Amino acid sequence: MRVTSLAVGLSGLVLAASVAPVAAQEFCVACSGPTAVYRCVIGDARQAQGQPLQQFCTTTLTKDGGHAECGIRKGTVFDCDGPIKRIGVASPGPDKSNQPPKTSVEPEKPKPRDNVADSVRDLSRDTGKQMEKAGESAKGTAKGVWNCVTSLFKSC
Repeated sequence: MRVTSLAVGLSGLVLAASVAPVAAQEFCVACSGPTAVYRCVIGDARQAQGQPLQQFCTTTLTKDGGHAECGIRKGTVFDCDGPIKRIGVASPGPDKSNQPPKTSVEPEKPKPRDNVADSVRDLSRDTGKQMEKAGESAKGTAKGVWNCVTSLFKSC
């Protein structure tokens, strides 16, 4: 009984650790030439194409802001006093033009609704879709963790 509860606890801990990267990554970035501080939020890490996420933030903000240099600021993002800059937002579909995809996109403003009921219905529908996606991601991660644990870490 003790071994089973230990295995369940261990797999839960591993699952919790592996699900954490699903959330957006944030860094505090300080730039010079002109001087600025940003709270860099990476929406889709796949846009980084293999480069470290901190480097993705600094290079994107250097280029987009016309700065001479940008670097990661020490401390937590909660201590960051700059505006939020969202980068690496997933594109809605394949781009048929020959232009490269934008790396810095501000979120769309919601359309004003005629009544509160429509707003609540749209919000609940969007929230349900996001929860489904998160559930599917966690399910796939849990399956991989379970296979890793049951193979005694041979197929990880």
